[in-house]
Amino acid sequence: MNNRHKIGEILEVTIEKIVPNGFGLAFAENLTVFVSLAAKGDKLLVKIYEKKGKIAFAEIVEIIEPSKDRTEPECPYFGICGGCNFQHLNYAAQLEAKVDIVKDCLARIGKINYEKEIQIIGSPKDYGYRARAQWHLDTRHKKFGYFQRNSHRVIDAKICPILTPELGKTLTDLRTSVAWESFWSEMVEIETATDGREVSVYSAETVETTKELCFEAKGEQYFYDATSFFQGNLFLIEKLIETATKDASGETAIDLYCGPRSGAEKETIETLVKSQPKQISYVSCEPSILARDLRVLTENLYTIESITALDLFPQTHHIETVVRLELKK
Repeated sequence: MNNRHKIGEILEVTIEKIVPNGFGLAFAENLTVFVSLAAKGDKLLVKIYEKKGKIAFAEIVEIIEPSKDRTEPECPYFGICGGCNFQHLNYAAQLEAKVDIVKDCLARIGKINYEKEIQIIGSPKDYGYRARAQWHLDTRHKKFGYFQRNSHRVIDAKICPILTPELGKTLTDLRTSVAWESFWSEMVEIETATDGREVSVYSAETVETTKELCFEAKGEQYFYDATSFFQGNLFLIEKLIETATKDASGETAIDLYCGPRSGAEKETIETLVKSQPKQISYVSCEPSILARDLRVLTENLYTIESITALDLFPQTHHIETVVRLELKK
């Protein structure tokens, strides 16, 4: 029976929930279907574009009955651009979906039955928040913007509603002043960042000096530029620091890792288990990796005291999570 459904086939489905990577989950006869850009409660006609055994991936052909969670995207490139995949959801639905994604990973990957509430802290701005960006230039076709969804073709993006005003202006300025004939490479990358006042720009193809930025949070100053890792939502940095460090106690603290998305190496988690620190504050932008490591940490030694999600990435399925762990007495 699992060979009955074919690539290109049209199915009628109802979306049950939003799952990791932002897909809508639906079921057809003997088939689990993951649908891009769907909303919980949508009744849809979808077209299968990939199939692996009893699992299929599909795109929306027609919305028969829209979910109450749907809203009109602000970006004219939504659905084409690969940068955002939640603009079709109202903000409350985005936050609910992200909590469900964390819960799904904890249960399915971590085998953790977490019965407490997972608090989520929304972004003060769900658009106009993004303080970092990477832009791509297709110098042969004179396109300046982002990669198309599921491809490396460049979308010629004139605007980007999730950018802060400073980066939005920089996008406009660079687009209008780019000297296409000066580039040797067919594809060029530009890294940009802002501290809310100044803008830092870097490209390996240019000789301009990359400006240093300074951001202050909780009485500390952080210096960085467009080449450095720094959080992309400046409006939640103080909340992130507070959530990660509040009520922590002890004489010694070790800060491990900053910016490797692959997470801590297996040896690092094993060393933590052996050294048995009293408290661990685990900050993660990838719920699946978080769940993987929590499974090891909570098997015998640690209790999860709290889980807090922070929406550093509105309009996308990504979510930052802070888990506070205590050594069992």
